Amino acid sequence: MKIGFIGFGNMGQALGTGFILKNAVEAEQIYVYDKYQKDLKNNSEFSGV
Repeated sequence: MKIGFIGFGNMGQALGTGFILKNAVEAEQIYVYDKYQKDLKNNSEFSGV
C-alpha cells in the first residue's frame, strides 16, 4: 500500500508517524509533498519518512 500526503505539516506528520508506529505501512511507502520545503524536511526527518 502507498500513502501520499499533500501538505506535511503537524497533522500530516502525526498521521504518517502513527501509521508507521502501528505497522500499518513502512516509511518507504509514504510519499509527502509540502510547498514549504523547510517544514517538509524537518517533519520528514522527525518521522522517518
